[in-house]
Amino acid sequence: MSPDVRQHADFSRSMGTLCDAWSDEVHPSTNADALSSLAALLAVPGLGIARVTKFVCFLDQQRYAIYDSRVSYALKDLTLDGAWRVFPFVGGRQPKEKNFVYGEAVLNSPRKSTAVYLLFLRLLAHAAEKLNEKGGIADRNLRQVVGEQWSPALLEMALFMAGKDRLRDPSIRGLERGFWH
Repeated sequence: MSPDVRQHADFSRSMGTLCDAWSDEVHPSTNADALSSLAALLAVPGLGIARVTKFVCFLDQQRYAIYDSRVSYALKDLTLDGAWRVFPFVGGRQPKEKNFVYGEAVLNSPRKSTAVYLLFLRLLAHAAEKLNEKGGIADRNLRQVVGEQWSPALLEMALFMAGKDRLRDPSIRGLERGFWH
């Protein structure tokens, strides 16, 4: 992280508030300080949703997850009413491939990025709950490594692996069709 980011006027205060609010047992979606601290960090030049959600995930690796380019690409087929893709793409490092998926403008808004992240966390928490109701982690080898229950962090790791090849596919519908706009 560059010195410019660390020396930004809002960085230290927002990071402190984020650490306090996101460490609380109360879900962040019901905590105004949690939401405003996330949005404030997302407004700091040089920080994007991938880096800020890494900070959040370090606070509680069972409840939270990282939303980065690979995860966003793995969610590319999740649509609302089969029409609009739900999760925007996060930009990654500049690749050699020319048809790499670049970040979408909706994530330039700290408020919208905060909403995307909360929706992502709710999706993972709900999916983990449903999978655990059905018996948890079925694979015996995986159970030995990570335990018997799914968590948002484990699901995020699976999405990260699934989003490895982030090449643009002409069949992917853009977000500009109305879901986040």
